[in-house]
Amino acid sequence: MTQNSLKITAAALGVLSLSACGDILKKPQTLCSAETPGDTTGEAQLFSNLPLSTVCEVNASELSDQFNYNFENGRLIINGDIADGITINAREALVEVNGNIGNGVSLSSTVPAITREYTAIHFCRAPRVTFPCGFGDELKVLGYAYNENAADLIVRGNVGENSNLTSNRDLTVEGYSCSARINAENQTNVVGGFRNGPLCK
Repeated sequence: MTQNSLKITAAALGVLSLSACGDILKKPQTLCSAETPGDTTGEAQLFSNLPLSTVCEVNASELSDQFNYNFENGRLIINGDIADGITINAREALVEVNGNIGNGVSLSSTVPAITREYTAIHFCRAPRVTFPCGFGDELKVLGYAYNENAADLIVRGNVGENSNLTSNRDLTVEGYSCSARINAENQTNVVGGFRNGPLCK
């Protein structure tokens, strides 16, 4: 291999490494805290048998792909279209996006789950036979502290290509999605269906 080839290969590997580490290199920011996007507009009783939760409203144009945005315990309302490459992680929160979601966006939400730990029999497999081989503790989800019929992650628009939306309960996209990575543990509803190719340009 020539010296020029080695330089080109090294440069290509460097680009791949930077791309793979893109999300890791993003700085974390908490929405609706001091000097970060969003305003606290009140409190609401969102979850059964839990304290009041914060309502946080964010203008989507204030979000940057240079940050990993976090939000916890409340209702997160994002007004406007979310630009390409934005990352938002909401824990114990309801998320509502009043706009479209761009390409390569990562948006996840979880609501508090009601769980019970129990002892279960573990089974082992051998050729042509399955047999009990021990016990172990497992966690079972009995329900959720948020009992409304509405999904806990709602997008009132369309979803761009290569975006990743996840929820530990229900997820609704009221428009169409150009990404297949739309996943909820309980129910996923994409009203406008899935699209690809020229329909997503």
